Amino acid sequence: MLVDLISNESYNRLSILIQIHVKHQNQTKRLTNMNKKNFNFCVFCWRSIANTGKRLGRTQYFCSLHKSTGATKTAHENYKRRLYATLKLKKLAVDDKLPRHNRYTKIYENVLKLTISPSYALSRMTFTSLGIAKQSVAIFSLISWAYPLTYKKTKYLIGTTFKDKEDFADTLISALTTRDDQETLPIRSASLEVGKDAEIWIPLVIEMLARHEVFELISEMELRRGGTNRGKDIELRNRIVAIVKEYKSQGIEPVQKEIAAKVGRTPQRVSVIYNELKKQNRV
Repeated sequence: MLVDLISNESYNRLSILIQIHVKHQNQTKRLTNMNKKNFNFCVFCWRSIANTGKRLGRTQYFCSLHKSTGATKTAHENYKRRLYATLKLKKLAVDDKLPRHNRYTKIYENVLKLTISPSYALSRMTFTSLGIAKQSVAIFSLISWAYPLTYKKTKYLIGTTFKDKEDFADTLISALTTRDDQETLPIRSASLEVGKDAEIWIPLVIEMLARHEVFELISEMELRRGGTNRGKDIELRNRIVAIVKEYKSQGIEPVQKEIAAKVGRTPQRVSVIYNELKKQNRV
């Protein structure tokens, strides 16, 4: 009888401990999910990751142009090298030994420290209930003083009449998109949540613009290298010139994305070099 009583008491105590443990685990999971960084944009650039084939329960970090596997692996590694070098130069380096999610979260946050903070830009802007005509003017005004490289690509849109928020967002995104990635770019107005209030969609637009500014800045930067690598840069330019001439000799319009794949560089980097070569009348 005493044995049974002890057994029952032990069983009840064990049951209570199990319940407490399960409750603690559930609370920990909820806190983990709350603290988990929500990635709206690619860690490496400004494009949305909303429609990149995300698996259920798996965090997506890169857009379709910067995935670390397959056809985009070279572009991923090249841009990663440039981004890491820039962050190190600005004393914002991220430890590559950190767990993947922690590492990408830190990079995602530090990228915005390379330009004017979206939160600061927003603090100098009034946008509540203005309507898309005035909202677009306010956004272009912000771009003009906060994000100069982005302004170069969007200033021709100033004065445009937009039908609605969706039209504005789609037009803005198209202006930021290079010819070579128009078809593969998985970002449109829906990913910026333009169907919601201005307090939600405009901050997302400004964050996208800030990330685009950093992406353009890094894509245009020449990394400081030694003499040997300088020679490799000249060799790269000569290869691009040769490829362009080959295209033109066959009556084919050069496609920068294809050139980038041939020389093992990102389309953005090839675009910068190509424009420089055009100014020098080499292509």
